[in-house]
Amino acid sequence: MTIIPSGGTGDKCKEVTCVSDLNQKCPKDLQMVDNGKVVGCKSACVAFNKPEYCCSGELGNT
Repeated sequence: MTIIPSGGTGDKCKEVTCVSDLNQKCPKDLQMVDNGKVVGCKSACVAFNKPEYCCSGELGNT
């Protein structure tokens, strides 16, 4: 994965690259699997759809 900043100036606005396959570190409950291979990692909000993970409902203003 590479993150490329848009706009901004100075030394803090540099491209950042991750050289590790983070999908392999994804917890089992969050894994997106295709043909037996982990291809993505869901957020807890998407996986469980509960207010405590989505910052919604009563937990939306904390």
